[in-house]
Amino acid sequence: MILAREILHLFKRACSDGDMEVAEKLLQTLELIDARETGAAVSHKPLSEAYLAIGKLPAPRRECQHVIKI
Repeated sequence: MILAREILHLFKRACSDGDMEVAEKLLQTLELIDARETGAAVSHKPLSEAYLAIGKLPAPRRECQHVIKI
């Protein structure tokens, strides 16, 4: 479980640095670890914390792709 905690820390760091490609790979790693620990009684799983962290990320800015000409 120590490894999962360290990966969670790196996941949050990647998110705060805006490196979403790395964050995605770290999230996949947490999902793999969680799948291996089925039935483990852990109150705060690192994977759950990662999903909560995603919910706290600011929404990406969207630029208008279409210009309406009149």
